[in-house]
Amino acid sequence: HQNEFLAIDDLASVVFEPLLIAMHRTGTVLICRLMTVASLLIGLMVLVPLFDTVGATMAITIGSFISAVLLGVSCSISIRSHSPEASK
Repeated sequence: HQNEFLAIDDLASVVFEPLLIAMHRTGTVLICRLMTVASLLIGLMVLVPLFDTVGATMAITIGSFISAVLLGVSCSISIRSHSPEASK
């Protein structure tokens, strides 16, 4: 079931990065990706010694979720700041 979650999570977040790049927010994308990599590395260091390969799967799942949340929130903030209501 975890593989299905990863596929759904990746599919749901696939639009966020191109949208941010199109809005000239490449720095935001880079920061989100760096935070994702950091969370993945921390997850791997903590979970692999405890749960072996299952820990690696859990770390990847957590990293994927963090990536989707960070990019999604960044898109939401960027869209709101570019909306006509925000300039009033």
